[in-house]
Amino acid sequence: MPTHDVPAIDYTDKDFRSLRRALLDLAEYRLPEWTDRSAGDLGMLFVDLFAYVGDIVSYYQDRLASEQYLDTATERRSVMHLLRLIGYELTPAAAAACEVQLDFDKPADNQPSTTRIRRGFSVESEPDPVSGAGPVAFTYLGPDRVVDLAGADVTPQPPNLVRLTAMLPMTQGVLRPPTVIGSSRGEAGLRLRLATEPVVLDTVVVEVFEGGAWTPWPRRRNLFVDIGDAGVEVATSVDLGHTLEVDAAGVTWVVFGDGEFYKRPPAGTDNVRASYVAGGGTYGNIGPGRVLRPKEETPAKLKAATNPRRASGGAEPEPIDRAVQHAPRAFRSGNRAVTLRDYETIARQVPGVAKVKAKTVSWNRVDLYVAMEGRAWRALQAHQRLAVQTHFDDRRMIGTSLRVRDATPVPIDIALDVYAEPHHDAAGVRQLAEEAVRRLVAYETTEFGRPLYLSKVYEAVEAIAGVRAATVTRFRRRPTPVPRQLRVDRRRLVSLDRLDLSGFDLGVGVDHRDAAEVVRRTVRSEIPWDGRLEVDTFELPVAGDVEAILRYER
Repeated sequence: MPTHDVPAIDYTDKDFRSLRRALLDLAEYRLPEWTDRSAGDLGMLFVDLFAYVGDIVSYYQDRLASEQYLDTATERRSVMHLLRLIGYELTPAAAAACEVQLDFDKPADNQPSTTRIRRGFSVESEPDPVSGAGPVAFTYLGPDRVVDLAGADVTPQPPNLVRLTAMLPMTQGVLRPPTVIGSSRGEAGLRLRLATEPVVLDTVVVEVFEGGAWTPWPRRRNLFVDIGDAGVEVATSVDLGHTLEVDAAGVTWVVFGDGEFYKRPPAGTDNVRASYVAGGGTYGNIGPGRVLRPKEETPAKLKAATNPRRASGGAEPEPIDRAVQHAPRAFRSGNRAVTLRDYETIARQVPGVAKVKAKTVSWNRVDLYVAMEGRAWRALQAHQRLAVQTHFDDRRMIGTSLRVRDATPVPIDIALDVYAEPHHDAAGVRQLAEEAVRRLVAYETTEFGRPLYLSKVYEAVEAIAGVRAATVTRFRRRPTPVPRQLRVDRRRLVSLDRLDLSGFDLGVGVDHRDAAEVVRRTVRSEIPWDGRLEVDTFELPVAGDVEAILRYER
């Protein structure tokens, strides 16, 4: 047999063609007498077959290698498993919340003057014909409430209506009644599927039938230690508890202890049940003024229900790209709020929180500026503020007080003249230009303290097909009302009304003695000279008056 040099192996060539070529080179070395390379040869059939299988195997080898590292993993399941190694769970979908205004018919003199609003009372919004969105349900999750239609709880509204003055807080979703989710055989680490639909985890109540009655088993952060008012204590075999896990497919699982850390559920048939609220997601962030209709049981005398303000806080499950960036920072914080970055990192773990900025007020006080998920900014509701506050109860340092505050919205007014190309729909071009500018100051894209640049406006508008030219005529923060009688007396500065302005041409209709108006006209500018709008650290830019005006060349 003649001798040949062994062909070099390129370990980066692992596709079908490379493997096929390598197999033929190897065959030439091992089987020099085989020379038939026609497609009908049986040997060529096997070469193609092995190259095909090798291509598939190589693909999965690369995928498996990539999925073992956080920076290269692409599957949600892989990212979730990797992050669990450091105790980080992806944030599930959060439910939107809003305050609902209830209008009642005024009761007659011979009718009961009270009505009861029960826990689980649910309303549903009308479908939105503009966006095509379907109805969205909201549920009252507080304790039963008795409303005195003739007392201080309501405000008379003609004709013959009374309005509930204390708004009813409601959460997006539908309350599922207690339902059996499985049986226990007394095994360690029992896992039961709760639901395949999105679940608001904070509303889950798990009960186990033992001792002749249903006993609630509280939810724990993990199945090793118990973090409560007494501090951190290692769990024992008699402690009751469970955890909730959401897998990559969105299925929620109830997980119990192994008998050493937290008690095992006793053996029994259909002895584990749970109730929860099904909901969550950004589609619950409905706009204000939507008509809400009761779904099932209606409180007596209820005539109408509306949401005066926009619902907020609804968020989708945490995307894997955000988790990959956020998890290492959360791990470095040690789940303890010490630095300002720790406060910001931990606050983002609260479902529904979108933007956070922390500020040190004194040596033992921290102000946390929070903005919730939604299509537009709105002030924090009481339960949202409380959720952020309580999330830090066992994480902040002893002696440190925390105050959760609203962001300061800064409306940004932008106006521009748009010149459309010939043979283009001018009205459509104007609308696209206005939408492009609105996206620059949309709530989803702005951040605390991030300045805005005039060049970005031109860049966004001039990239639109059909725009021949554009000129920005207004790019400013919306002016805040200033008292006409403005004085600067502090630190021995001269008061404005003492300035002699008689020698200045101030324009028609301006009183020379009105120094405040003079200053306003002097410093007012529609466009900053450097094309940059500064935003303070704890301010949040929001869309103000955005207008695109169509112009035609003369």
